[in-house]
Amino acid sequence: MKGAAEGWWEALYDEHLATVLLERDEEPTETLDFLERTLRLRKGDRVFDQCCGIGSLAVPLAERGFSVVGCDLGEGYAARGNA
Repeated sequence: MKGAAEGWWEALYDEHLATVLLERDEEPTETLDFLERTLRLRKGDRVFDQCCGIGSLAVPLAERGFSVVGCDLGEGYAARGNA
C-alpha cells in the first residue's frame, strides 16, 4: 500500500486532469508547432518527454518524424502510450 505522500499525483491526474487532457478533439497542433519552432527541432532529432502520460505529445511528435522517449511515474501511462 502506498503512503499518503506517495502517488498523490496519480490521484490528481486521474481525478482532475485526465478529463481535460484526454477529451480534446483535435491534435495539439499549436503546442507541437511551438515546440518544433522554439526548440528548433529537425526530423530525426531526439526528444525526451518527461511526465509523458499516455503520449499526448510524444505520439504526435513521433508521427512528425522525431525519435521520442517518454517517461512517466504513473504505472500504465507510458505503456498505454506505447500501445
